[in-house]
Amino acid sequence: MEAPTSLDDAVTLIKRFYSRSGGFGDAQTHSAVDKILTELKQSQHGFQLADELLKNNDKEVRFFGANTFFDKLRGGLDGFGDEERQELRDRLLTWVVNAADNNYDRPVLTKLCACLVLYWYQMDGQWKDCVLHVLASLLSGIPSVMSPPADLNTLKQAVGALTLRRRYAIYAFLETFVQEVEFYSGSTKGRLYNDEILNNLPFLAKIVEYATDNSSTIGDECAWPATRAFSALAMWAKESLPDPEVAWDMLRPIFNSFVGALISSFDILEMVTDVLCDLLADCPAFLKPEHHAIIVAVLLTDQVDEWLRELERGDFDGEPSIIAKLLLTYCTVRVESLANDQPQHRELFERLLRITKCKGTSVLEDDIISQVIEVWSTLCENLEMVHFNSDGALNTQHWLQWYDGMLPRLSNALIEKARLPDTARMKRWSEDDKSRFTEHRSDISNLMNNLYELLGHALVDHIVSFAWASKVGRDWDRVEAALNCLVNLAESIDEPENEDKAAAALLSASSPGEVPLLHLLNNEDVPLLTMRKTVTFIDAYSSVFSRHDSYLPDALNFLSRCLQVSTSLATLAAKAISTLCMIGRIRMTSILQNLFTLYESYTISPGRRETTVQERLAGALSAVIQASAVSAPSGEEWRRSDANAILSHLLTTIENDLKSAFSLLDQGAVELAREANLRALSCLRSMGKAFREPDETVIDLENDQDSRPANIWTSIPETIHSLQQRILGICSQSLIRFDGAEEIEAVCQILRAGYTESQIGPFVFPLAATESFVKQCSLSTSRIGIVLETVSVLLNKHKSSIEPEVRTLALRCLKHIRSMIRPFFHVNPSEDPEVASIVIDFLQVYIPRYTDCLLNDDEPGELRHTFDFVIACLGSHEIMPKRSAATFWAAFIRDQGQYTNSGGAIEACLTEYGPSLVEILVAQIGGEASRSELDDLCEPLKALAFRGGPFQAQLRQAVASLPVPANRVSASAKNVLSEQVMRLRGGQKTNKIVKDFWAACRGTFIL
Repeated sequence: MEAPTSLDDAVTLIKRFYSRSGGFGDAQTHSAVDKILTELKQSQHGFQLADELLKNNDKEVRFFGANTFFDKLRGGLDGFGDEERQELRDRLLTWVVNAADNNYDRPVLTKLCACLVLYWYQMDGQWKDCVLHVLASLLSGIPSVMSPPADLNTLKQAVGALTLRRRYAIYAFLETFVQEVEFYSGSTKGRLYNDEILNNLPFLAKIVEYATDNSSTIGDECAWPATRAFSALAMWAKESLPDPEVAWDMLRPIFNSFVGALISSFDILEMVTDVLCDLLADCPAFLKPEHHAIIVAVLLTDQVDEWLRELERGDFDGEPSIIAKLLLTYCTVRVESLANDQPQHRELFERLLRITKCKGTSVLEDDIISQVIEVWSTLCENLEMVHFNSDGALNTQHWLQWYDGMLPRLSNALIEKARLPDTARMKRWSEDDKSRFTEHRSDISNLMNNLYELLGHALVDHIVSFAWASKVGRDWDRVEAALNCLVNLAESIDEPENEDKAAAALLSASSPGEVPLLHLLNNEDVPLLTMRKTVTFIDAYSSVFSRHDSYLPDALNFLSRCLQVSTSLATLAAKAISTLCMIGRIRMTSILQNLFTLYESYTISPGRRETTVQERLAGALSAVIQASAVSAPSGEEWRRSDANAILSHLLTTIENDLKSAFSLLDQGAVELAREANLRALSCLRSMGKAFREPDETVIDLENDQDSRPANIWTSIPETIHSLQQRILGICSQSLIRFDGAEEIEAVCQILRAGYTESQIGPFVFPLAATESFVKQCSLSTSRIGIVLETVSVLLNKHKSSIEPEVRTLALRCLKHIRSMIRPFFHVNPSEDPEVASIVIDFLQVYIPRYTDCLLNDDEPGELRHTFDFVIACLGSHEIMPKRSAATFWAAFIRDQGQYTNSGGAIEACLTEYGPSLVEILVAQIGGEASRSELDDLCEPLKALAFRGGPFQAQLRQAVASLPVPANRVSASAKNVLSEQVMRLRGGQKTNKIVKDFWAACRGTFIL
């Protein structure tokens, strides 16, 4: 597009550029036009163009003309002489007067005033008394000057003599002039700017004072820029003057007029509120005690009381919202000083409490609730400090008791604000709406925790009463909100007595003849969200059920009902059941049969079963079976038999899952088959964890004999053998048909479940079980790393054992794993560094307790292949196998054979591999390794230095023959390295010496 060649073409292009309906069709053309217009403004005829455009009747064209003046002024006045500069200033003043007199749009007039400010800036302070000059020109209608008056009140009279539009112009100029302080003060001309403001401050203050004295008649058009100029002056004094009080003393009478006008008439509420909020938030030192008294008086007027009533009814528009902003800002800034014995302050918080009760969904309709919660949180933190004297004793002043009476009413309002809206409305929420409301509930929970620190059990009692009252009217959303608050308090409540009080909301009746809430929930249709929160509540207060057996039936009935409602609710219910059984497993033994019925009813229910749900239920049931098998009271030994029988039934349901998986697989439903198979293994995994003895089991350390009671399976070994065979059979059959990573990991975790146990149990398998599993695996098995890790865990468990069967297991597993990974020994470690690292980590487990097994060479060549592979990994470029190999060699070199009588074999191995090992280590520290690997590589080097023997000669030879590029390290420096390493004999300073040598070889350090 070509540039316009005439004024008419330019006007047409400008109109089209600003047009909302026309435009240019695409962003690229619009951008091109913007570039043309910018060049037009910056052309040598820019000032003449601005004059012509300002004469046009179109408001967009006029604004473009004013903007042209501004952009030209930004380029500076270096090419202008004194007369030209004065002529330009007078043109701008004339245009300001004309724009005011001819009713130009406010944006145009404001932009022209900004041009005057920019002109002053470009004049480097040579335009003195600019404020008086502008005022004089507006008074006379032509560019004029004015001397500083002897009586400053004449300035107020001069402003009063202006027409409304000219009056707006002077205030628009003042506002722009003062607000530019932030931009100008950081420049080299900042000092000139501050001087000009300071010199003109008496004039500025008097001109603004006219607006405050006549705030009810001056009109919003002039009042707004005047108030903004006042705020900017106060901020300027704070930021720019060493002692802002000099300026503030001139401005405080204006502030008094502002607030005084507000008390007499609320017509200027929004304007004055903006000033007050700015000062409170950004310039609090400006306000004196008498000013705070005035603000409080305003906030306690009857008119404000009426607006608060409107706010409570849900009217968030107009004056109610404005006064809420002032109240919240004042309370936020002054909250520390408000937490004291002043009746007016109490009334302020009473009014803040009324704002908290506003109708409307929090955050979405009631958009001030977030700030309300923030104020209350800060108040609570300050009250908590005031509540206690310096010696930690409780402060009992009567006014604190008044706050204690107010805070429960606050908790009531907060529960109301935490209520969920109806389901139909929530479904229409966007993700952002959901996120904001969730965050809002979290803020309320945090505030409730602050209240608990102040009120303790009194707050719990209040929320419980709220829940009971809501239950009577079947207000399920209020019940859900109350339970939500109690759930979030659970972590703060650490006294069992208060936990019981909180749980009473759900488990107890408010009076004789009343039905507990949980019983009611079991027998009525309840919204899903209330059911979800009830489940979460039971989970959070599970310790209460471990102390009170009588609560269990209703809880389990409710959770059983939840299992059938929806998948998400079933998942939560299964978690709660699991928590109840894990924490109170001994108390739950009396209802073991009920628990199995619950589990069985879920597994046979129609519809698709969730693996997570069934897994948690199986684990919960197993925890109680474990307790029944061990802790049956005297005279109730039948419980042990029941435990064994129920465990057998439980395994039957899992075997049925496996059969179902095989059947689905035969039908070609691979995904469903795999899901059923994983469900069976997941249940076994969960059962294995649950069968572990609880952490709180008491062990008599002074008694050599195991003081723990024997379980049922110690007396019936044939039964335990049968149960274990069934469990292992499920695992084995599963891996035959499915051998994915998840299946392998699940079986490994099932085997490990009994590794930490010392008594016989269903998941404490014989050693042969692990051996059998390992022999089912090959190098291509998924997650081979976790298989080797499982063997490592077992060997570490028995590392202090001298039982021959353990060493036999270690040897057999090693032989199988060596044969399994034999092909890998001939592969470059870089081709599969992860497996290479896993293999070496496994081999290291044999040191030092099973070193004799590691050095066993029954099969010719196996030992050599093993050590050749570890040597190759040490010299590879891959970090994982290199680090694993360095750790292996460090452990092997330090092994003296004291546990396995294999010292001679270790020495023979080091004699054979020592030279190669030293050569590779020296090459690595000579620059081949990265700096991050040096600490790991130092460990075998230090171990060899400590061991001594032929190592010193091998080290000296390897270092001497090290091919360092460009001879960066001298022969003497190499000798020093050898001598220092040997002299330190494995000391920690070896690492620094090695790092310096490495840096010298790399050319980044000089030795």
